Amino acid sequence: MFHTQCNIPARSGRHVIYGEWGRNQWTYERFHGCIDVSYGGGNPNPVVADISATPSNSTFAGAGTISLSAAGSSGSNLSYQWSIDAANPSLYSFSSTTSATTTLTLAAPAAQSNVTVRLQVTSGSTTSNDSFTFTHVPVAGASWEDLGALTATSRTLAVGDRVSVRLVRDDGTDVYLPASPLVISSATTSATAWPYALAQAVNNAADDVQVGALNSSGDVVPQQSATGNRVYAETPSVYANAFLQVESTNSSSSVSSSSAPASSSSSAATGSQCNWYGTLYPLCTTTQSGWGWEQNRSCIAASTCSSQPAPYGIVGGGTSSTPASSSPSSSVASSVASSVASSAASSSTGNTGGNCEYVITNEWSDGFTGAIRISNDGSSAINGWNVSWNYTDGSRVTSSWNANVSGSNPYTATNISWNGAIQPGQTVEFGFQGTKGGSGNAATPTVTGSVCN
Repeated sequence: MFHTQCNIPARSGRHVIYGEWGRNQWTYERFHGCIDVSYGGGNPNPVVADISATPSNSTFAGAGTISLSAAGSSGSNLSYQWSIDAANPSLYSFSSTTSATTTLTLAAPAAQSNVTVRLQVTSGSTTSNDSFTFTHVPVAGASWEDLGALTATSRTLAVGDRVSVRLVRDDGTDVYLPASPLVISSATTSATAWPYALAQAVNNAADDVQVGALNSSGDVVPQQSATGNRVYAETPSVYANAFLQVESTNSSSSVSSSSAPASSSSSAATGSQCNWYGTLYPLCTTTQSGWGWEQNRSCIAASTCSSQPAPYGIVGGGTSSTPASSSPSSSVASSVASSVASSAASSSTGNTGGNCEYVITNEWSDGFTGAIRISNDGSSAINGWNVSWNYTDGSRVTSSWNANVSGSNPYTATNISWNGAIQPGQTVEFGFQGTKGGSGNAATPTVTGSVCN
């Protein structure tokens, strides 16, 4: 979760505040948000979350406790929800997660890590969030910073799958270890074998990053364990996050990271729209490079769109050869897993053949991001669509993009103005973020709707 604070000009009445930000200035990756606000006393008692921590140090050493209070929050009939965001959540516990005051108990860490306490206050349908971040270090000082678990759950891979660790530097650039992904063999498919082999490959490739378990001597030792390996960076660390990258031989069931050289090529479609890493955008007509704003909507220049690796790029017509390149993506988690729930096969009529897939694109201890992909496998265009899905484990959607999402379980999504038409062979994708209903893997419900048939 990202929090942005900014000063806004004095206004009256109802307005929309639009915000846009990117990971860094040299990528075309951008995030957008809109807030519908009413100035001038429309809510005389606004809901505002506020955390007070005692002690409020920016660094804590060893075991101890921190007293947390939400008493400074404003609003009427407030309810409270405390949560922790840490590389190793098992080191931390609250005396209460739903009271206005709580005590956070810290166990002694083996390595340095950044910890964020989050507070959400709610009054009716209105919520507000605040956070408190500190660095937790061992009493004797830290040689390693804990970037999180290599794998959060047990997972078996297939022969031919390719795995690596993607590290995001503080400046936003990516580093992949090993540089050439580890190819899974028949001897390393099991849930305990491939993490061990990957840890050895990473440790041989780098000195400032190691994967394994930290022992009493301060050494990071690879483990033959499904979930016992963690990613450590030497302090002071230049890395902000670490992610597991899995390129599966079955591309429909994993997160794929391409590391093909820029000189290689693959077949991609040409047409009037851009499949930008799974999301469909219009192509610009006058903008020559990067992103543009034409006809009151965002667009992507053809030269920028065609620089993506297959299967992404320009879509909607024939085929052309486009260069393949590295495809880093931005996400917030300590490990990555992906799963797909396919709701329907192509229609037997051949005219309205649709296929709807629910994909987990990222997940962490208590949350996830996902997407629903609607593919037109038929021979005629799909004009307008709506889909529905329902969580049976208590999961809920907190935000969404590239679709009009409504409901509170079941959820319904309808197209927006520019992605309602899906030509034969094209795919439209919209995304969402949510909270998990349990402690296991994020749920993958079935997607329904006439477009899925």
